[in-house]
Order: sequence, then C-alpha cells, then structure tokens
Amino acid sequence: MKAGVSRRQVASVINPDAASPRALDWKNASERRCLARTLKAARETIDGGYLRWLVP
Repeated sequence: MKAGVSRRQVASVINPDAASPRALDWKNASERRCLARTLKAARETIDGGYLRWLVP
C-alpha cells in the first residue's frame, strides 16, 4: 500500500472487533483474501475502471 499501512492494519480498521491474528492465522484467513479482492477492485477503479460506470 502506498501510505505504508499494512493490510492487517487496514483489516483491523474495517473490522475492529477482530483481534490481531497470528501471522499463520492471518495468512489462511478468508478476511485476508476478501481484503485483497477489495483492494484490487479499488485500485482498478482508481486506475480508470470508473469509466465503465459512465458508459451505458
């Protein structure tokens, strides 16, 4: 991430009820994969994907 924040820190902000998991638990967590997909979609939208929304 460009601001220097880790994905685990982003996940903890999105879901503050979840305790910070151990590295092995985080690597296998479904939340990690969901966050990766969300960040990828956000990056694609920022990089021009928003233009798809403008085309009927």
